[in-house]
Amino acid sequence: QPPLFLAPSALAAVAIVAPLGGMLVASLRVREVVLTSGKALRAAGHVVEDDAGVRFQMPSEDDPDADLQPVLLPKSSVAAVRERWSLAHYADVFGSSRTSGLLRNSVALATGSALLALLLGLPVAAGEAR
Repeated sequence: QPPLFLAPSALAAVAIVAPLGGMLVASLRVREVVLTSGKALRAAGHVVEDDAGVRFQMPSEDDPDADLQPVLLPKSSVAAVRERWSLAHYADVFGSSRTSGLLRNSVALATGSALLALLLGLPVAAGEAR
């Protein structure tokens, strides 16, 4: 019989790995609206087809950090709506001008937190060792 602590550990592992795996798969999927001209427009979020046409939002081509732009196309100009595997989301993140500043702030916060923990923890550990 397996040790009793394995069941909660396995449950915790599944509770952490399953959502992270789902997010990874979702980050690699791209939804596109293909026009009759052959051009593919990358959609952000859901694509809604109704009587008014095909509605979706898309990021600006020159600045993916900008607000999403709403798009309404007549059904006659849309050839297909498709999903495919792509690294386009990662290219947007690493190509963004904001990424280096965000990474710098994250490293500064992590370094400060670690130094504060050492500053508080070392005297306590030295006191306990005596």
